[in-house]
Amino acid sequence: MKKKQELLKQISFRLYANVRDRQIFNFLESLEKNQSEFIKEAVELRINQLKSGEKTLNKQVEINSPKNTVKKVVNTKKSNDQINNIKTAKTAKKRLLGGFNGFEG
Repeated sequence: MKKKQELLKQISFRLYANVRDRQIFNFLESLEKNQSEFIKEAVELRINQLKSGEKTLNKQVEINSPKNTVKKVVNTKKSNDQINNIKTAKTAKKRLLGGFNGFEG
């Protein structure tokens, strides 16, 4: 007599009407063997590749940290004359428009 197998997990997935899923559907429909067996074999192949340390089939994007982009602040002491010149050069120019539409600067 055959021993009854214990069901571990039944896996199913849906394919929708988008480009990626339609491509998968067409491929699976064109197979000459059982689709479930094909998927099991593909997963086994992937597991063996990972165990053997081969590169993955799908290229994974490596996220490299950006180069040191922190700008160094240079401490420069300005004299009082330089500070006064900056203050006088940036005088505010505001005028009130008729009907109060705000200040123009």
